[in-house]
Parts: sequence; C-alpha cells; structure tokens
Amino acid sequence: MGVKRILHRVICIFLIGGILMFCFFGCGKKGNAVKYQVDYNGQKSSFENAKDSYKAGEKVTLYYKYIATDTDYAFYLDSERLNTGYDDDKGFIISFEMPAHDVTLTVEQRNLMVTDDPYTTEKQFEKEAKLSFHSFDGGGPEYSIKIDDPSVVSCTSKRDYGKKNHEVIDGAAYDVIFKFKGLKSGTTDITVHSSSPIMDDEEYRYLVEVNDDLKINIEELPTENEPTEVEESEPEA
Repeated sequence: MGVKRILHRVICIFLIGGILMFCFFGCGKKGNAVKYQVDYNGQKSSFENAKDSYKAGEKVTLYYKYIATDTDYAFYLDSERLNTGYDDDKGFIISFEMPAHDVTLTVEQRNLMVTDDPYTTEKQFEKEAKLSFHSFDGGGPEYSIKIDDPSVVSCTSKRDYGKKNHEVIDGAAYDVIFKFKGLKSGTTDITVHSSSPIMDDEEYRYLVEVNDDLKINIEELPTENEPTEVEESEPEA
C-alpha cells in the first residue's frame, strides 16, 4: 500500500507540473505576441500615432502632418509604394497591415517648383511652352492664369494624374499643366494665382517672349514664392 501511495503522489505531481507548464508557456506566448520594428528613417516625429513596433497582422494607421506647398509626397513600406488618403486636419493618411518582419517606412519628397538647371541663362525658344504646378484632391491648390496681352500668346490647361484610370480620393496627387502657343511676335507678362482652403494664396509671375517664328521663351519674374517648374518641350521630329 505504501508503494502504491508513493506512485500515486508522483503521478499527481507530474500531472500538476505539466498543467502548470502548459498554462505558463502556452498562455504566456499567446499574451505576448512577437512585435516587429518600424524604422521611420529619422522622421518618426512627423507621423501622428507612430509606435516603434507592432504585432504581425496589426492594422497600422498613421498621419503625416508636415505638408509643404508645391511638394509631391510618396510613402513606401520597404520598396512598396503605399496608397494614401487625406484629412484636412491631420494631413496624409497612411495605412498598412504589419508584416511578420521589421520594416522601413520612407517618405520621398519632390519639389515641383525647382528647375532642373537654375543656372541656365541662354534663352530657349520652343514651339510650345509649359508650366507645371502640383496639387492634390481634397484641399490642394486651385490655379488660375491671367495673360496681360492675350494677342501675343494663348493658353490651355489640363490635370495630369500620371495614369489614365486614376482613383478619385482625397490626397490623390496631380499636376496642373498650362500649355502656351505663340500667336504673334512680342512680349507679355502672365500671372498664375494659387488658392487653397488649407494653404496660403500665392502668385507666380512670368515674362513670355514670342519670336518671329512664333516660338516661345518663358522666364520667371522675382516673387516671394519658390520658383516653379518650366517644362521642356519634346524635341520636334
């Protein structure tokens, strides 16, 4: 009877120990899921709600607050570009599902108001000339143009989203492109006015010169704004 009692106690001890170990390790693992790191490339303070790490599969929503006029923004999770929305109060909305590995969140900025070669002084006359301005749906700047002497040059405008079947959502970026065609030789000033419900109004002034061949040269006149982008026309065939 003594041996049976001892064996019974040993079995009970093993069973209780196994149950305790299962509860400790099994439940502990479930309650402490592995988290993975997000590298913000030194811009963590620019994102509202940003945390250093998230669980795999967790829905992450961030807001990018620092938005400059005439700047194009693109957001990448590692090498994949993220689709963004826009909120008038909080800025760009970035959402993604956290993968089961560390990631890098990158913000690319491109100032569309800077010419490729600001030191070029030689006048470039083209059959057509273009001015390009950046905006986005949901509060981006609206642009209007005034030509002092419409008999010298004509103007058409269009929006360019960069693809034909673009998605109409707040924050969708596009370019406003003004195309100019010479009507007679001469010069005139043009003014482009920018207005937005969430940004300061701005004006950009240019001197347009049309030569005897009705080719055009556009030069920006000094203003308080940063220079805009004067697009080069494609070479004639």
